[in-house]
Amino acid sequence: RPELVQIAQRVSVEYHLEPLGLVDVIRYIQHRLETAGGDKDTFDMDAIWAFYYFSGGVPRLVNTLCDYALVHAYAEGKHKVDLETALSVKQGRKFGGINRFVTNADAVEYVRQSVLRSAGIDLAEV
Repeated sequence: RPELVQIAQRVSVEYHLEPLGLVDVIRYIQHRLETAGGDKDTFDMDAIWAFYYFSGGVPRLVNTLCDYALVHAYAEGKHKVDLETALSVKQGRKFGGINRFVTNADAVEYVRQSVLRSAGIDLAEV
């Protein structure tokens, strides 16, 4: 982008982080929670699957979704982020770039079907 030329000239190292796979997103969220001194089970699996589905595994978007979900759950007096909270966050916010950095269509479909079976919610319809 032309407006970023000057900063690009000053930065000597560039790195492109590829989207994470489903298992990596699960581990990533749990690791960040443990590193912060929290319980790695703060997010239930349906919520994590939803975050993977909506972020496509992009770490920045995973972080954003998790941050908003933690604040949302706290405001509601919840001690755990569940699918309902995850969906509320997704519906209440518009995230640039969310929902189509799909790098592994099989994993995305697996997550969609898993949430549909366990919670009766089709993430494609949210």
